[in-house]
Amino acid sequence: MSSAVSTAAHHLVKRAVSEMPRAIRMVRQPNSPSGDTDGDGKPQGSPMALFILATTTFAFLLVLGIISYTLGMIVPTLAIVEDPQPAAYVSIDSVDDDGRPKTLPGADSEHLVQKGPITTKIRTTLKHLRARGGFWAPFRGMAVFLLYVFSRSILVNLFSFGASYSHLLTRSLATIAAEVALTAISLTWVHTVISEPSANARPFWRRIPAYRIWRKVVPAVALQSVASQICFLIPLYLGIAIHSIRMDDESLVKMPQLNRPTAGTAAGSIAILLLTLALTVLIEIPATVTMIRVAASALSPDVDTIVPFDRTFNGKIEPAVLGGGCLGTLDAWKSFTWPSRVRLMKLVAKYFAITMAVGFAFGAILAVEIVTVAGGTVDKIFDGKN
Repeated sequence: MSSAVSTAAHHLVKRAVSEMPRAIRMVRQPNSPSGDTDGDGKPQGSPMALFILATTTFAFLLVLGIISYTLGMIVPTLAIVEDPQPAAYVSIDSVDDDGRPKTLPGADSEHLVQKGPITTKIRTTLKHLRARGGFWAPFRGMAVFLLYVFSRSILVNLFSFGASYSHLLTRSLATIAAEVALTAISLTWVHTVISEPSANARPFWRRIPAYRIWRKVVPAVALQSVASQICFLIPLYLGIAIHSIRMDDESLVKMPQLNRPTAGTAAGSIAILLLTLALTVLIEIPATVTMIRVAASALSPDVDTIVPFDRTFNGKIEPAVLGGGCLGTLDAWKSFTWPSRVRLMKLVAKYFAITMAVGFAFGAILAVEIVTVAGGTVDKIFDGKN
């Protein structure tokens, strides 16, 4: 959802995973003072220490994946399509056991209760999802998402002719082409996330919209993909220029060594983060909102949504049952009211804070394990020396 959050999370994961081999090499048995090799020159280590380090890393990646999918994708998508002014409903407390409304003298006006947006808070959103779809509802659409990620990876490598990660522009153009080619799957994912559980009973391949429907969403998908690549490439090129980020052919990004950062490196990293945040707020989030709302407008009229949904988008289009078509890209953003934008930004900020907190917590736990279990020191692990 957010380029800034994705970039920061990627750096945390990349740093943790890339340093694991060094941490493992520091694992040693009590009778191995060097902690590096035995007499045959082979690494020597405690199986229990190796298990603890590997388990910690796996747990971190699992938790971060859950947070990224549920809080970074599901919750914002629902917030983007939810009607901020849902219809009033009859309070449960105002209904008798026989199904008839209670007659409270002078309290007729209290029978109708105005309900605020469900996605105002992360907790209320998750509670609503589980109440309507069960325990696994916050992970709805996971199968479609995994198919999309797998297909996107194949197409990017195909369209880039196997270019290495250091060929940034080539791979970015290939990424845009791949995401446009997978518009039908993206549309299916959005529909799966916002639909009632009863609408998702069929296998997802039977819920993929027809070509005449998903082709109308292609411009919005292309816009979102281009915006995402802009928010990714500009900070990355700036980081390379000021030597805050290094590139190689094996991995997309290599962060500088963290043991003794210079003032220039620290300032550059902060500038890159601020630039990424600004580009995300000004470019990527509006493009993502546009794409999701255009995709939501293509939802079949006979499918109910899991959150209140205005199918006219504040009168921008006619409902599909009356012959209305897909929402235009400009109208998709204009119909997204300021209260809804503020609500979405609060959710993104909370997601960013949670992701950073998890990342720093993992770093602290890993550092403690390195010192206490692996028998090494943090400086030895992160000094850039093998």
